[in-house]
Amino acid sequence: MRGFIFLGLLIGVMIGMTAQSVVAAVIPLVLSFGGGTAIAFFSKENAEIRKDAERAIFALSIGALIGLFGGIFIAENQLLTCRSSRNENRDSVSDRKYLRSIKSDEIVALDEQVRNSRLSKEEAFDKIVELANKP
Repeated sequence: MRGFIFLGLLIGVMIGMTAQSVVAAVIPLVLSFGGGTAIAFFSKENAEIRKDAERAIFALSIGALIGLFGGIFIAENQLLTCRSSRNENRDSVSDRKYLRSIKSDEIVALDEQVRNSRLSKEEAFDKIVELANKP
């Protein structure tokens, strides 16, 4: 059971800390996992195995819910950022989120510039940091 709780916590925290809308992709995955587990275990004749499946799905659900609220709380209060670096004047909700996506096209273009000696590694690093800090 502990494995399902921790899996749920991981899923919830990652959803709560991300700036992107991943809920539309994660909900079907979690429901498919839960449904697949239920079908596999509920088809068994043994009532004890069915109870184990119910507990596992419940543990995953509770873990995800706790992780989601924990991830949102951590991101909104910027608990992983030192006080001097916190962005108190945010323009949008995604400004405080820790997990943001960066367009890989921009990274690939920087890599090509470094390989063609049009950009130094230090300059490329600075540009990548700018991209990562962009809301």
